[in-house]
Amino acid sequence: MLAKNDTGFRKAFINILLGIGKKYQKGGTGSMISLLQEQSTKVWPDLKGILKEIDWAVIGGVGLRLYIPERQTQDLDIAINKKDEKEAKKRLKEAGFEYKGGLSCGGSCWLSPENVVIDVIECEEAWIDIVLKEAKKNRDYQGLPIIPFEYLILMKFTSARVQDIADITQMLGLCDTEKIERTRQVFRNQLLEGLEDLESLIYLSKLENERRQSLQ
Repeated sequence: MLAKNDTGFRKAFINILLGIGKKYQKGGTGSMISLLQEQSTKVWPDLKGILKEIDWAVIGGVGLRLYIPERQTQDLDIAINKKDEKEAKKRLKEAGFEYKGGLSCGGSCWLSPENVVIDVIECEEAWIDIVLKEAKKNRDYQGLPIIPFEYLILMKFTSARVQDIADITQMLGLCDTEKIERTRQVFRNQLLEGLEDLESLIYLSKLENERRQSLQ
């Protein structure tokens, strides 16, 4: 959940981004859209055979690659329902994963037999079960279940980290109007107080996209 002080930080950061974008962005800056839409081919551990009937979805930097180019990241972040915590830990241990400790955001950190760091985020939001089931039908080229676009934005939005806000603007800049409207609807239902800030990020993403169009 987002703390009140995080909300203030997010608003201030978005206002700074908007001010800089309006004042200083020049035509032709940024990467070509065609290059940004290229997908990574990096292979990550597939946990289907380990977690089995436990619903899970990829989030974080790896989850981005279904929507924008995968950025450099050293770990695989997945989300599960908090109620599945004990069973998930049991199965990971049985599969040879090494427990490295708890996460401040709620969850646990693991090291796979192949030395890949896996962060398991335990979610308690009312919508998590529905979203994890939707992820089963929303897979990347490797077959990993990816959290739906609009909920990945919601999770990144509530984290209030600088990198996550940057990820959101790139996601919004490369998506179609249908995804944007779905995202608005999720915010209306789940985080109404964040809708105004979302609209600011949509505007910022359009501003950036216009600059990229000049390279086409």
